Amino acid sequence: MGLPLRVDPDELRTLTLELHQLAAEAAELNADLAHEAECRGEENPWFRACRSVR
Repeated sequence: MGLPLRVDPDELRTLTLELHQLAAEAAELNADLAHEAECRGEENPWFRACRSVR
């Protein structure tokens, strides 16, 4: 508990970039899933954003 806190700014920048890239990939995968899947309306919230044309 009494240990000093050490933060490596370079490591934080690297991790932030990686997290942004992962978030972008997840958003792209989500959009692809919505595009490929059938729209199921209110019965399944994962498919509410389904679009017929991407």
